[in-house]
Amino acid sequence: MIKDKKKFIIGITMICSFVVILYTMFLPLFNGKNSLEASDDLFNSISKGSSYYIPGLKTKVEKKQVGNLELKLKTLEGQANDMAIKMLEAAKMQVKPTQDSLTVSGDFSGLLLTVLNDADKMFNNQDTELSQQYSYGAKETIYLWSEVLKAIEDGLNEQSKFAQSAFVSEINKKAIELSYNYAGIEPQSASSKAVIIVLSLIFYICYTLWWGYAILILCEGLGLQMSAGKKKEV
Repeated sequence: MIKDKKKFIIGITMICSFVVILYTMFLPLFNGKNSLEASDDLFNSISKGSSYYIPGLKTKVEKKQVGNLELKLKTLEGQANDMAIKMLEAAKMQVKPTQDSLTVSGDFSGLLLTVLNDADKMFNNQDTELSQQYSYGAKETIYLWSEVLKAIEDGLNEQSKFAQSAFVSEINKKAIELSYNYAGIEPQSASSKAVIIVLSLIFYICYTLWWGYAILILCEGLGLQMSAGKKKEV
């Protein structure tokens, strides 16, 4: 079976070393986390550091001066509807609930700035302050703002105010959703972690090539080789 003993031994050695390193990567050696979890945290923190759009969105709101809002929104389910009313009223909006809708009116710019300020607190991990503000969990509050903005977006579309609807959608995606998804992650700049990023990428490339060459050399040791097939004339 073995055609080239030297290559076979080298291939087996490379595969065994690959498995040992792989096993080590799954050990909790980085503050109780394995290397995959640690690298995931690293790249998430770098991604968060480059995804801080909230200050720019606040500037947009102040420049646009979107005026007053008067919409009839679909009610949310159960307790979420009561919580949404409380949050809207805290943003100085007038809310008149009916059986199947909420009539909301007031300063639209003020509402959007309130939403962005809450998203800013969540993004910067000020969960306690946000929870105390509404007496709800921080992530629950941000989730509710997302649902309210979606309802506002639908209402604006029904009024053919498509530019305002698109702006609300932008705030929802770039402020609310990002602050929710990045909750609890400390933001870092890529430049501050440049060395470890480069080393991680080099390791990933070398480790991938290591496995490929291990299989190749092992197959050569067993006498298995790939060759181009001869072209048959038709």
